[in-house]
Amino acid sequence: MEAREACQFSGSTWGNKKLKSFGELIARRRRELGLTQTELGARIKGRSGEPVSQKRITDIEHDRFGVPRARVMKQLARALKLEVDVLCLWGRVVPPDIRAEGLAEETIKEAWGAFRAVIKRKRPASHGRD
Repeated sequence: MEAREACQFSGSTWGNKKLKSFGELIARRRRELGLTQTELGARIKGRSGEPVSQKRITDIEHDRFGVPRARVMKQLARALKLEVDVLCLWGRVVPPDIRAEGLAEETIKEAWGAFRAVIKRKRPASHGRD
């Protein structure tokens, strides 16, 4: 995590509490950093270039209207001192730098297989599939 503050995030838990959704991850990390929703919103610029509202942060934290677009995801990651890839996985979206164009089906299968193998190897034995 570069020179970022250490975070307590580990797998599907945050500290000793299970996480259930992207929004819950955002809310827990924001609180861990001591930020209000308004303060977090001030660090993120919307399409208009203006800071996003406290209501928009509430919507994100309650998983309303889906996962934010890539530009907002990058800003959320920076503001919350998390990696974009972590947010992408929790949001169930493919990171913006990974594209299938020009790749053979076999290459895509191989890449996802490698990803799954790492997840399976690193996941605690007590954690079952959803």
